Amino acid sequence: MRCTATVGASVTPTIDAPAESARVATKARPVRRDETDTDIHMPGTELGAYRVIDLIGTGGIGHVYLADHVKLSRRVALKKLRTVYGRNPEIVGRFFAEARAANKIAHENIVQITDFIEDDKRGSFIIMELLEGITLAQLLDRERALPPQRALHILVQVASALGAAHDAAIIHRDLKPDNIFLVRRGSDPDFVKILDFGVAKLTGDVGASDGRTTADGTVVGTPAYMSPEQAIGRDIDYTSDIYAFGVILFEVLTGRLPFEAETLGEFIVQHATKVPERPSNLPLAQPMPAALDELTMRCLRKAAHERPSSMGEVEREMRRIAADLASGTALPAVRVAPAPSTRSRTPLALAAAALLVASIGVGFWAWQGSGPGPSIGRSRPVSVARPSVPPARPTEPSTISVSITSDPSGAQVWRDGRPDAFGITPLTISLERARQSAVLELRAADHRSVRQTVSLERDVNVHVVLPVAAPPEPRPAPGTHRPRNRRHAVIDPFQ
Repeated sequence: MRCTATVGASVTPTIDAPAESARVATKARPVRRDETDTDIHMPGTELGAYRVIDLIGTGGIGHVYLADHVKLSRRVALKKLRTVYGRNPEIVGRFFAEARAANKIAHENIVQITDFIEDDKRGSFIIMELLEGITLAQLLDRERALPPQRALHILVQVASALGAAHDAAIIHRDLKPDNIFLVRRGSDPDFVKILDFGVAKLTGDVGASDGRTTADGTVVGTPAYMSPEQAIGRDIDYTSDIYAFGVILFEVLTGRLPFEAETLGEFIVQHATKVPERPSNLPLAQPMPAALDELTMRCLRKAAHERPSSMGEVEREMRRIAADLASGTALPAVRVAPAPSTRSRTPLALAAAALLVASIGVGFWAWQGSGPGPSIGRSRPVSVARPSVPPARPTEPSTISVSITSDPSGAQVWRDGRPDAFGITPLTISLERARQSAVLELRAADHRSVRQTVSLERDVNVHVVLPVAAPPEPRPAPGTHRPRNRRHAVIDPFQ
């Protein structure tokens, strides 16, 4: 099992590969034996109610430690600014703005920050919950693309959390798979925790007195996931998060980014001017609902006012698509001719992009790897037929029949809220008819459990593929790093 916390006052700009110290891993780079920063020599130190246990990892602007609440014996993650950055009031302000932002939102799918400490001798610290699991980026590195049902389950939670943030007048501004963490909660292996609100734009009364954490025109974030307006340095609103959400939705469904680029300038121009290929036109593991294909393209519209009106609208549409998938009524997307690349209606975007590229300093742009992105496998021809509609009957029976098969067979079938399993697959069960859905869970040895939502309005056949459980990742040899990917490249003005 892996534990994680994040490093850095605002983003994770120079955080490379996950590191492991005992049973703990983070998004920070491994601690090197020649580390000269005296900040890291903290194990055994007591900070108020907390005792530092071990250094988990280190990043460009901070360190993260495993710590223990002395009286409660509760493990936490402790984030610390490097001393050199702790002397900068703006960086310290952004560091603590992360705690204020997360606490103001108070959503179950956002990482909990429980305390922060300012110590004249030892510096500035944030205390946050210690999470066990993996990032969505690590999941995509392993599985490339996700089935629509699993993608919807994960991203509905992301949409709900972002909607709560926007209601609290907070824009994340650096939404990406690295900042979406998946933990097990109960029988759900994909419970979401959103990380790193350190670059959030605070449009309300939280944070800096002027209502924001960075000045107009400052570009902060990850180019692969930036909205066009954010990439060219314009002022942004919550629709910028909706665009980044669309990029993630595209990547989760297709195993690739909507735009691939080698330089910052290429990314900016493509976001500002190029229409991406429809996800349904790309090689996929299985068919995609037409409504999900269309929602992805709406989130990726160049003009902010053409995107969905709110994250609440996105969440509602995704829940409707998930219900249609479960009931077998979702219409599959049909391949269409790709839309031609278009230029923006005015040359302003290109002019602004050129100006930005010319003015960005070396420190603003730090690739975390130059290797090629994930390759896409061959598409497999899939025959999709619309489900037949049974003839109307004068009186509907009070129960429905749910036939369940699985790969592998012999999986146990459970239902939420029931203490006992229905049986093992292949299996047919009778459930009370209702205008709602039920959640079934299939479990098999050496495989990951899968949750399947089924409609209770009509008879249904369900086939579930249980992924083979991944073996534990080997402990990396000292000094080695995970393969790097260009999607992790980050812009930050403090580098």
